[in-house]
Amino acid sequence: AKGSGRVLLFPGSVFQLFVQDRFERSPRPQNVASSETFTRLYNVLGAGVIFEPFSDAMTFKLAYDYARDIFEDNDKGNSAEHSVGLSAKWKFFPKTQVFFDARGSMHEYDEATIASDSTPVRASTGLNGFLTKRVFFLLGGGYGTTLHKEGASYSNYLANAMVGYVLTDMLTIQTAYS
Repeated sequence: AKGSGRVLLFPGSVFQLFVQDRFERSPRPQNVASSETFTRLYNVLGAGVIFEPFSDAMTFKLAYDYARDIFEDNDKGNSAEHSVGLSAKWKFFPKTQVFFDARGSMHEYDEATIASDSTPVRASTGLNGFLTKRVFFLLGGGYGTTLHKEGASYSNYLANAMVGYVLTDMLTIQTAYS
């Protein structure tokens, strides 16, 4: 079962506020002979502010999310995550924009037996839009790191590339690399 909702206050104004929630109950199949199930409850509650000083040509968004991942029958994998994100986009042609996105999180497990707590951080920037009325693209790059409390952390460059073609108003073809 999945559900989500979002409330946007002051739509169309220079400053907008939003509150959103996403919930999922997911039965995961077990891979071992056991009476335990791996059904989990995942909920993300978030809020933020959107600043659009020049209509939607330039947009800045600051957001906070609190996520909780709870297993129904086994509490060893339960975790919580606090995330803060900042994004910006500038539309300089009607269908082309430059974007920036940065996010930092604190991911903590209720019990340290499953995995190490971490503080993932990532930032990326890029360009997306249309080259013609039918050909669209996305090019982006950045850097990310996991900053684990114990053990090895993962750090590397991030890259995204995508190109697509609009066949009809209802059908597109695209290929991507991430």
